[in-house]
Amino acid sequence: MAGLVTAVRKKRRGVYEVCIDDDRMFLCPDDVLVRRRLEAGKRLSSSELEEILAEAEAALAVREALAIVSRFSRTQREMTASLQRKGFGPAAIDTAVRRLSEMGYIDDVGLAKRLVREFDERGDMGYWRKRQRLLDRGFDAHVIDAALGPLTEEAERQRALALARTRPAPTNEAQMRRLANYLYRRGFSESVVWWCLRQLGAEVDIDQW
Repeated sequence: MAGLVTAVRKKRRGVYEVCIDDDRMFLCPDDVLVRRRLEAGKRLSSSELEEILAEAEAALAVREALAIVSRFSRTQREMTASLQRKGFGPAAIDTAVRRLSEMGYIDDVGLAKRLVREFDERGDMGYWRKRQRLLDRGFDAHVIDAALGPLTEEAERQRALALARTRPAPTNEAQMRRLANYLYRRGFSESVVWWCLRQLGAEVDIDQW
């Protein structure tokens, strides 16, 4: 795998195309280029070339990861998937995720807590909907448990009742069913939904549904 650097050409800002023996090339960020003193005519041993290829890919993965989080916060799992789609290998991805975690740009614990605060401010989700949303983002179960805290029946009841009161008041059984289905979809448990419906329409015999 040894080779001779035959050309170094600027590809885009901060990234160069390094040609090896005129039939191979790889992309290399400028900091790696300078550190490794890559220029036309430089001969590389097999071990040197392997090290440079790994170093360049990892550096490019870190740059791509920084660009991604500048647009939208990502979990570790989301960042891994994004970099995989970009074609980076496992070692480069691990390096990028670790670096951004060390810099605080990837923080699953902090992000999960922030999302839960946003869910609570919106007030339109029950515990199980919030949990599913976090699972969908790729958070680990222990991170989700810490962010959500313990499931409190009374708090869930009051949240469901407040949400139900934003809907048209049900006046018959069909409307009660529609409201119940809505609350189920928002992530409230059966016991909480039944309690909520009883507060809104005790005259409806929901035990017969």
